[in-house]
Amino acid sequence: MAVPGYGVCVLVVSLTLLQVHFGLGLIKEKPDWIKTCFYKQPDFEECNKESVQGIFSKLSEGFQEAGVLPLDPLHVTEISILQGNDGPVAVNASLTQVVIRGLSAINVTNNKVDYRTFSFTTEMTVPKMRVEGNYTLQGKILLLPLVGKGDAWFEPYNMKIKSHHDIVLKKKDGHIIFDVRDVTVTFDVSNLKMRLNNLYNGRKALEDSTNSYINANWRAVSESLKPILEKTCSDVVFTIMKNLFDNTPAHWYIGDAGVE
Repeated sequence: MAVPGYGVCVLVVSLTLLQVHFGLGLIKEKPDWIKTCFYKQPDFEECNKESVQGIFSKLSEGFQEAGVLPLDPLHVTEISILQGNDGPVAVNASLTQVVIRGLSAINVTNNKVDYRTFSFTTEMTVPKMRVEGNYTLQGKILLLPLVGKGDAWFEPYNMKIKSHHDIVLKKKDGHIIFDVRDVTVTFDVSNLKMRLNNLYNGRKALEDSTNSYINANWRAVSESLKPILEKTCSDVVFTIMKNLFDNTPAHWYIGDAGVE
């Protein structure tokens, strides 16, 4: 995938979440935490926003019947990154045994539904996330040559996230479902802190000064990695929503979905 200004990026994401359950049968009984709204009701947008908030609040602990594992903490087996050399970040890196915390604090601020297609766009905020894992890295960040292998953590603050979901209506087991075709996630952060331990084979002084420099220039690092991170988030959200909506009827969420 070529991204203007960022060189060639290759991303491989192996997720614990990707124990996909698209083929499960529809769940028979609507859970109490799913709030049903009707598109033709005057307060649909507010009702739907509350419904989506309820979904994310529940999914933080998982929804086993639909094949959705807990989102907080979220476990990712591996993220591998190969990014070309014409930008401020050029790395061959992997992060394994990744644990992400903080998604239970998602606050849904807006949710817009296109009633012609039922595609929808959700806007939300997350005050703070913490990402921990084991990294291997070779390359450069902000012209600094980097090599290392060890544990790492990253903390993005005040994330503003927009997630667009392409939907078509489809019949399954005699009911209409929301068939998720694609998800696109974009985001901004107000700050990013990080730490890479055991850089340069444990040369502590150089490791500390490099981490300080990267943190002082966090915005350039964040912007350079943004296309990769947004693709990762899109893959995660797609899997979650695909599992959820493939195994629950559309009218549980929007009561007049598919009604002429």
